[in-house]
Amino acid sequence: MVSLVIAALLAIKGRAYRKNKLDRYRRRRLELDQPRLTGSDPRHRSDRQQPFFHEGVMLIGSATKPAMATRDRILAAAILRFSMHSYEETGLRDIAADVGVDVAYVHRCFGSKERLFTEAVRATIQADRILADAAADPARVLASQIFSRDGARSPDEVGPLDIVIRSLSSPKAATVLRAFIVEEFIAPLSGRLGQPGMQEASMIAAFLVGIGIMRTVLQVAPLQEPQGGELERRMTEAITCMMGEAGRHT
Repeated sequence: MVSLVIAALLAIKGRAYRKNKLDRYRRRRLELDQPRLTGSDPRHRSDRQQPFFHEGVMLIGSATKPAMATRDRILAAAILRFSMHSYEETGLRDIAADVGVDVAYVHRCFGSKERLFTEAVRATIQADRILADAAADPARVLASQIFSRDGARSPDEVGPLDIVIRSLSSPKAATVLRAFIVEEFIAPLSGRLGQPGMQEASMIAAFLVGIGIMRTVLQVAPLQEPQGGELERRMTEAITCMMGEAGRHT
């Protein structure tokens, strides 16, 4: 009888030990699955890590704690899709599948593919942040945007021009891009210049996009000079000239 009692107690203790071990394992898995933001360096990431945004670049990298909201994960998946495929080739069902949600939930969050595309463009370009940074010294800050994402980029990074390049051949996407750049960059910049200023602001936008494509996408050799050199100085002078008196920093 005593031996049976001892055996029963050992069995209960063994089950409790295994349960505690399993609980610790589950807690550890939850900790690993929770994203943590380790900084802006894209080298610090693992296969488990979630997307996050850093200075306009979407990284499939280190994550934040707690985990990203589902809406943010949908937006991150959309940015990645739109940066790799044309507007027509990108479907809401594909984006929903990437996140693991029903396509109806994507519709509830964003309303339509066009609105989701607009949000993806807004998140990558971040025109409001650029214009806010440019308040004190607009010509210099605007010129520096061309160099702000220099350095080796991994396949997990999405730059502000990636979606633009993929979408230029699409009439629907081009309409969204045109409305975005006019309403969120050209018009606010024109407000700084005073009226008439829309033409000057449009010239600056065209100048920055053109240099960006030539330098980042086509990688034209004379434009590969790093930040702080003659190229940035000349760009600053050109933007100052286009802005007129409003671009002169005193």
